[in-house]
Amino acid sequence: MLLRGAAAYFVDEFVRRGGLDPKTARSILSHLTFKKTSKDLLDAPFVSIGGELILMPSVAFLIEPAFSIESLLKSIQKHDINHELAFIGDGFEKIIKKDLSGAKLIARKVKHRSYECDVAFVLDSVLFLCECKGRLVPSEFWSYAKLEHYLTHDAVEQHTRTCDYFAEHLQYVRGSLKLPPDWHPKEIRRIIVTSAKLGRAITKNGIIIVDENTFHAFFSRMHLTTRDQDGAIVDKSIDSRLVGELTAENFIDFISVPRSIVLHEGFLAHREVTLHSLADRVVIRDVECYGEVKLSTTASET
Repeated sequence: MLLRGAAAYFVDEFVRRGGLDPKTARSILSHLTFKKTSKDLLDAPFVSIGGELILMPSVAFLIEPAFSIESLLKSIQKHDINHELAFIGDGFEKIIKKDLSGAKLIARKVKHRSYECDVAFVLDSVLFLCECKGRLVPSEFWSYAKLEHYLTHDAVEQHTRTCDYFAEHLQYVRGSLKLPPDWHPKEIRRIIVTSAKLGRAITKNGIIIVDENTFHAFFSRMHLTTRDQDGAIVDKSIDSRLVGELTAENFIDFISVPRSIVLHEGFLAHREVTLHSLADRVVIRDVECYGEVKLSTTASET
């Protein structure tokens, strides 16, 4: 059955369910309404017909909100310039620094010659050197594989060179963070923070790669919650690492083993199917999650 109504009806729904102010709700609805400049119905699912807006359930069912929002933001023109998301580049670094300043930690960029560490901060006498990689959310498997390859190879190599340099030239870190001239860290930890969402915990060459959601969750003490269709919290998963004072040990453990990924893995079912033919035995291994089968490995054995 089609969902239909005047624009005012959907604006009221955005205000009531999403907590938006009417002006913002109208702006969002405008971008979600299909027009000549729209890419497709997945980005702009509302169709204007006869003075009403119509939403087709078959289209809405296929929408991945994160991908659609990313696509919309990439196409929104402001002063004839594609802004390519405000968190790419310096904007993303500001988001990370805001998380740290909210936790009353001093965070600064460290630069010397051609070396630049985006964000450095100290927690429990442990020095954290962070590289910020603002990247759009991958929308296909191949683009996610490409992103992960970039993060675990190019980004890791770059950050390794940066961290090695500042580990040997701590005076520049001390100067940026206003630390005493004789200060030395108990330990130096290396982190890459990306705005793209990661589906698993990744550590490469001693560098922890973490997405911004997990980074933000730790410093904002944000426990995982489950919400119903109206946005009301129906369940909260308490994480002991988010209780009490901030510690470097809890932070390292939290980003190394994100709670969201651990819980998600509980919904995965691993299966193996063996197919026999005249010459070969083919083993297919897949992982099922919420009814979707995602092929992970195919092996042929003779």
